[in-house]
Amino acid sequence: MIVKLLDEKVVLQSLELIPRTSILKGVIHVLNISFTKAVYVRTSLDDWLSHFDLLSEFVPGSSDGHSDTFSFRLTLGPPFAEQGAKVHFCLRYETQNGTFWAKNGGKNYVLFCHERKKRPDM
Repeated sequence: MIVKLLDEKVVLQSLELIPRTSILKGVIHVLNISFTKAVYVRTSLDDWLSHFDLLSEFVPGSSDGHSDTFSFRLTLGPPFAEQGAKVHFCLRYETQNGTFWAKNGGKNYVLFCHERKKRPDM
């Protein structure tokens, strides 16, 4: 992850759907290239016909001098709850030295809503 962080300046570290909720929780690492910074999650629920930006929060005590950690929580309501719905997102890191994007190799990140199948033994 260090090589990727040095190259791209912003990296999605982890992503988790909080059990029994529709809340997506994520952790973002950024290279500490400027004291003043803002990290956003750009999200679309309609295949990029529209989008909104969610400001991530700095995780206190996370700075190691070389990188900082930010976190976000995104509540996925309708239409995401519908079978087959998609959520597209990417990350934007703004500094005085420029703006950097994490776009999953140019494909953006995509989450799909699927109905959970119950196992026969349950």
